[in-house]
Amino acid sequence: MLALAGCAVAFAGAQVARLAGRPRKHEPPTHRAYGMVFVPAGTVTLAPSDGAGDDRRVALAAFEIDRTEVTVAEFDRCVRARACSRPDEGDSCNAGKGELADHPINCVDAAQAVAYCRWVGKRLPTDEEWEYAARGSDPRHYPWGDAGVAERACWARRAGQQGTCPVGSYPQGVSPFGALDMAGNVWEWTDSDHHPHLHGFRGGSWDDGDPATLRSASRQGNDPTDRYDSLGFRCAR
Repeated sequence: MLALAGCAVAFAGAQVARLAGRPRKHEPPTHRAYGMVFVPAGTVTLAPSDGAGDDRRVALAAFEIDRTEVTVAEFDRCVRARACSRPDEGDSCNAGKGELADHPINCVDAAQAVAYCRWVGKRLPTDEEWEYAARGSDPRHYPWGDAGVAERACWARRAGQQGTCPVGSYPQGVSPFGALDMAGNVWEWTDSDHHPHLHGFRGGSWDDGDPATLRSASRQGNDPTDRYDSLGFRCAR
């Protein structure tokens, strides 16, 4: 009888643990677990990065992409596990500031972004994947459509509060597939070259005052070793 009771308690405990591990629906994002969004197979039309030549249609297989940019807290766990090197600190860099745990990590180069994504079993998105996740197959300007940026992204903060925003602060800027902050907050490294010797990044940042910079089709490139307070990343798989 005691053995049966013990089994029942063990089974109930296992059930509670199993249910507790399930993701909760409609739970607001926290820096502990943001999750990923599913992006179904589809086709995206890309304009040439230099403005010359014809548009390019690219068919993509289904993939997943992080709902938000990788945060300071998430990247710090990788550093403490000795799988990632330390990001830059000071000034508008977010690392080392406990009050910014739920802000995007910035001041990291492309190699650091790659190392983090590999540590969590993911990778950087390609340039094509990033744009498709941001706007889908239609020619909308921004993740949310063609309406102005206004209060839909963390941007144009020079005259007000400096620096990044907590990830997921602008749910009204959500992409067609449920990704957040794909316009503004920080530019995001991709796994694609922009031009020879330059690594690509997407999305605009908190430091941009020109709304055209936040368009989903806008892309830039810098030396892959560059680290800026306006540049971070998210992962895909």
